[in-house]
Amino acid sequence: IDITVQISSTTHTSFMQLFFGGQLRNNVEAVTRVRPRTPLVFGNAVVALNSAGCSGQQNGAGFHGNANVLVNGGGIFSNGCLQSDGNTDITVENGGVVGQYVQNPTDFTPTAQTSGGMQLPPNSYNVPTPNCSDPNAHNVSSLSGTLAPGLYCLSGDLRLNANDTLIGHDVTIYIPNGEVRINGGATVQLDAPEPSPDPAPAIPGIVIYLPSSNHHAVEITGNSGSYFEGTIFAPGADVNMLGNDGTNAFRAQVIGWNVEVGGTADTYVVFDENKQYSKPASLELYK
Repeated sequence: IDITVQISSTTHTSFMQLFFGGQLRNNVEAVTRVRPRTPLVFGNAVVALNSAGCSGQQNGAGFHGNANVLVNGGGIFSNGCLQSDGNTDITVENGGVVGQYVQNPTDFTPTAQTSGGMQLPPNSYNVPTPNCSDPNAHNVSSLSGTLAPGLYCLSGDLRLNANDTLIGHDVTIYIPNGEVRINGGATVQLDAPEPSPDPAPAIPGIVIYLPSSNHHAVEITGNSGSYFEGTIFAPGADVNMLGNDGTNAFRAQVIGWNVEVGGTADTYVVFDENKQYSKPASLELYK
């Protein structure tokens, strides 16, 4: 929304009339732009930011394996390669499927479209860096068991093996340097904070956060007893999502440098805008 203010005024002068016989008028205009609250990456559920072309199974968004993939509530977008190996069906409900370089477009429902060179701009996925110096932040070297609500700044890796348990409600897990590897035998139930009341220093809608400088892998294997609710934000990392038996295991938005979805069990990604991070409303002087 643009709000325009125009002001015209007449200045009464004495000395200037010796040189100028007309009226001295000032005309000024200012435009304030109001940006509403908007979801990251325009509401797409699965996003790969790498703009490179297809090269094996390395770049962009790839869907592999023998199982099906269902994305509900948001689309799939790749800045570069978008591909399927031809052995799986990928269905998107209430969203589109777009990539710059598309292989096997009919494996996707609806049929995948090329972006025509359009890419997601960096300002569409800007997220503030968590403040780990906040006295309420939890600075830890490992995570397990049940977490209290809040921000967890993890100095090492997030690794969970078979029989491990990690449960956290209203949490943001920030991993500045480590990797994420979650075995399908682990029970993991994580959800991001709500925007109200203000959960600071945790970030509303963000459940796992790797900064763009962190290029370590994110590998998550789900199971029927696990779920992730909120945005998994890893713009510099390769994200590998392996199939799960739970229809709501990924109640999430997944943003990575490269994103691979596959496995031998069906994978469900359910995108609910109210549960993910949204860019806050803002004001700026446009003109």
